[in-house]
Amino acid sequence: MKRFFLIFFCSIILSVAGFSQEAYRIHSDFLFKSKGLDSLFRVTKGEVFFDKNIKTLVFKNTFPKRETYVIKDTLLYVYHGDTLMETRKNIIPPEHTMFSYLLSSTFANYGLESAGFQINNVEKKKGIVVTSWLPSGIIGKYVGKILVANKDKRLYSVVIYDKDMKILSRQIFKKYESIDGTEIPSEILSVTYYNDSSQYMQITNLANIKLNESSNESLYNFKIPDL
Repeated sequence: MKRFFLIFFCSIILSVAGFSQEAYRIHSDFLFKSKGLDSLFRVTKGEVFFDKNIKTLVFKNTFPKRETYVIKDTLLYVYHGDTLMETRKNIIPPEHTMFSYLLSSTFANYGLESAGFQINNVEKKKGIVVTSWLPSGIIGKYVGKILVANKDKRLYSVVIYDKDMKILSRQIFKKYESIDGTEIPSEILSVTYYNDSSQYMQITNLANIKLNESSNESLYNFKIPDL
């Protein structure tokens, strides 16, 4: 499970700027289907809660175990009921994860302009606009070009290369839903590539998506212990 969450959070590697002023909170049912480095298929389902102002990400899992994962700053807390069972390090804070990114006003271009990338090339073919972005400054030591494809003015796919132009990850965003004026993809396919040619694959499905709801305050603002 530790590797599962780590790869999921690392699929979005860029800090996001310019959040939408309207969409600040998301609650959704989720279903993660993954195939790990051991070639085994795994399924995790439950509910997810995130408020970009509180900056706490909560997974209320119902399968394969009933447990709650709470991510705050760079720590992950595992609860069984009201009992804290474990505390782990988590390298990506909630505000830099997929659920934060879905609320961003810069989602259509992956937030690259505000993250220090510059447009290198733009191509259009069969209704899909593919923009090639190149990093500037220190980020170029770690990441190479990023290809962002837009279809019907929505983010369709992202391919991230390392500085040696080897593919790090590939994502496809599908089945968009318009919720209170915010476009949210309800299916996300992602593949992470490793140097030994192995892959980590995951399909994320979101359902019953709610934005800016006023209920479930105890989950959005989950009380975690002082360390």
